[in-house]
Amino acid sequence: MKTILYTLLLFTFCFTSCSPDENSGEIYVYFPEGSHTLKEGSENESVISVQVFSTQELSEDLEISYKIEGEGASRIKDLGTGTITFEKGAKSSVGYIRLQCLDNEDSDGDATPKIVLQSATTNVVFGFQEGKINGSMQLNVVDDDVSCVAELWSGSLNCKDEIYPSYSPSASNGVVIGEDCDKVNVGFNFWDDSSLAVVLPLQLGEVDATTGIGAVTLLEDVKASGSGYDIAFYKGEAGTFNSATGELHLNMEFSGYDIGGDGKYRFLVKK
Repeated sequence: MKTILYTLLLFTFCFTSCSPDENSGEIYVYFPEGSHTLKEGSENESVISVQVFSTQELSEDLEISYKIEGEGASRIKDLGTGTITFEKGAKSSVGYIRLQCLDNEDSDGDATPKIVLQSATTNVVFGFQEGKINGSMQLNVVDDDVSCVAELWSGSLNCKDEIYPSYSPSASNGVVIGEDCDKVNVGFNFWDDSSLAVVLPLQLGEVDATTGIGAVTLLEDVKASGSGYDIAFYKGEAGTFNSATGELHLNMEFSGYDIGGDGKYRFLVKK
């Protein structure tokens, strides 16, 4: 009889104190993407997802508030209420933030504000994994009122070799030429070989007001010799640029190595 009574008492103890606490589970809130780009003056709204994952079912509705802060925050309009509500009973759910980029008609350059999440619920963790990844989101605001197009590729650049990506230059630099803001010299070591250093004198054509796209022309032949190669890029049509995304898509006649295809060498250049 004593054995039975002891067993019942032990069972009762474990049921009340050993079972998991309904409110002790962590709730992870994060952005599936780390950044988002908005263009000034665009009529399209940007829809940004916010993911919630809980180790247990939500025992009550979860409210997550958000705000936009940092340089350029005033150029973004929140189309929502500043709060997302996730209904109780779910372990995984997605909510949405809706934004629109305003057009201030000023040439004030690009900006990178961010969305910051907040909650009064104590067991909410912003971000996922140990590094709390994507607990906030960077917004890339692209200025559509560019006073000097060539300035988009001035200074330190990232140059990706689209024929042989593993041979992309480790460094690249752009220098605006003249006062018309339509010429830029882009220099780098071809195949990341210092003996094959080149400087490409590029002319930027008229920008399409709707798409932000224009034509690129290589103003003169550019040649280099080294490491057993004699390479050349030939003047003429050299691809396109996009002032909205800040990308140069170079596509140039080339000689010095059989690259197959149409024989044109391609680079993607941006800051």
